[in-house]
Amino acid sequence: MGCSDSKSTNSVDNKPKTENPQNNQGQSNANHQQQNIKGSGEQEKVVELKFDGTCVLYAEVIPNDDADLGELDRLCDEVAKFTREETGCLIYACGKIMHEKEPTRVAKYVFVGKFKTAEAAKAHQDNENNKPLIEAFTKLCVPGSLKGSMHMIVDNNENVRPWVQRDLNKENPELYILIQLKPKPEFKNKVLMGGPQIVGPTRLEEGCLNFDFMSVKGSDSISFFAVFTDKSAFDLHHETEHIKKAMPQMMEMLAESEFNISARIC
Repeated sequence: MGCSDSKSTNSVDNKPKTENPQNNQGQSNANHQQQNIKGSGEQEKVVELKFDGTCVLYAEVIPNDDADLGELDRLCDEVAKFTREETGCLIYACGKIMHEKEPTRVAKYVFVGKFKTAEAAKAHQDNENNKPLIEAFTKLCVPGSLKGSMHMIVDNNENVRPWVQRDLNKENPELYILIQLKPKPEFKNKVLMGGPQIVGPTRLEEGCLNFDFMSVKGSDSISFFAVFTDKSAFDLHHETEHIKKAMPQMMEMLAESEFNISARIC
């Protein structure tokens, strides 16, 4: 498989947002029957999410300044080849996130995989074939910089689209995006309800190959996993009416947000 050094960006927004008192008012909506609205002296219960069983594993690591990037690319390719042959692997790719201020310098290497079940994801983590490759890879990276997370995909049966059955490992899309969001406590319900609403319209976009709304295991955060054919398709995504309408409102309800946009190398 070929390797590419296409540019990508990584940004983190941890700015506190000004609370809008109107967002604390109770609202009823027939489409959100799982939400219990606050009444006088009552506390609002958190929306209960349903999961479809699939999950995403995400890992990132910072290379040493003097690391042989060609060797790191080669090891990425080997890891990807092994993983794509594993039972239950739906999507797997390795990518690079470039420094925002130094676009020719690699900030992070990224590994992202979508698996049919949590058990399949765990089997991947325990796969003995990959361990020597991972060990060789991490020796060329900053000690302690390896971070990983598991994301459980929220059930969106009404939004299932034929591309779910396509083999994205063979289609070589260029951009893999993981967005992690931590809602402010008072807006958690609104974010949990609003996230799935943009899944359907986004999956209908021409350049979108995958788009999932997820809950981050072991944390209060939620996330999106997206795959786009290229940067142009991702730019068009930001110009759609559903994103222009939903994202400004959602960003005001967040305590933290992190966008990891990686260019696929293998």
